[in-house]
Amino acid sequence: MKKVLLFTLCLSSIVMLFSFRSIFQKKPSGKEVVQKLESLGYFKYAQSSKVAELKKALAEGYATHGALVTTYEMPKYQSADYRLYGLDGETLYEEGGFKSYLSDMERTFKKLNVNLKIENEIEEYSQSGGLNHIIWVNGKEYVIFRNDQGSANSWGVAAKRYAEMVNDILSRSKSPERLYLMSGGNDGEAVFLTQEQFQYIKNTFPNSESKPLSVEEWSKKYRLK
Repeated sequence: MKKVLLFTLCLSSIVMLFSFRSIFQKKPSGKEVVQKLESLGYFKYAQSSKVAELKKALAEGYATHGALVTTYEMPKYQSADYRLYGLDGETLYEEGGFKSYLSDMERTFKKLNVNLKIENEIEEYSQSGGLNHIIWVNGKEYVIFRNDQGSANSWGVAAKRYAEMVNDILSRSKSPERLYLMSGGNDGEAVFLTQEQFQYIKNTFPNSESKPLSVEEWSKKYRLK
């Protein structure tokens, strides 16, 4: 009985020790986060003249908001890191939204050495048949909506299907990068990351609302099928 009690007390002490270690584990500084991301190749697509400004903004964004941020290139207001993009669900759902975002992201596809050719697109709506949206990219057909009557989830479904399409294009091109989703609705964002970059950001950045998620995780969060 004494041996069992002693073993239980030792086990409880070990569990408490690891719990306290996790609670009081030192949070990395903004500088340390930037250094780690640089070692993972996060800034490699940015122009060399923009990297210092990017690092400063990212370190401050992490320290202040716990979120992934970027700086922008004028006059087109494009992300200087070639990774982080706005992804408005309403715009995606509207006519021309998919082509518009693919056009915006084409600069990143070029950095990834991924060909992007939009061959055709059909967007048709009728009161009886709802929305039918099909797009052909790089020789493959992607059905975005079929007989969609519009619902509270339609913007989210549009973002989900867009990310699935982009990731399929990347996979077929054997790229190590994937598109991850952040937030939703009019405030939606998306970011190109390798698996290692994604895991580090997911495990390190504390802001759960703007944390990158895989398409599957994001869909579960917003209860999309």
